[in-house]
Amino acid sequence: MRPYTARVLVADGDERVRVAMFRALLERDVFCDCVAAGGDAIDRLATRPYALVILDFALPHAGAIAVIESLRTMSAESRPMVIALGDVDASADSDLVQMVFRRPLRVRDLADVVDSCVSQVCTA
Repeated sequence: MRPYTARVLVADGDERVRVAMFRALLERDVFCDCVAAGGDAIDRLATRPYALVILDFALPHAGAIAVIESLRTMSAESRPMVIALGDVDASADSDLVQMVFRRPLRVRDLADVVDSCVSQVCTA
């Protein structure tokens, strides 16, 4: 079992993606919280530590850029890794986005990458 800080936040406007990611990560013993809007992601980031955020750049309600701005206010030690989904907006801080997955999304491939990233965080 991984430590609590290995939790992942999935912020995606598509319910099918959220459900598929939840299931694929759970199969790998990676626990995640899923939200459908940027405001909800910002609220979660303010109340719980995450090792990694999967961030849909087409996220509604406050949007991905607002989530990136909230991450920018965190200390470097507490800031989670970010994997962006879709077309990354030019105004996004490239230092905060470690990886980009384009759509159509292969959930299993993304889950394998997330599992690997979380394993690295747990052993660091």
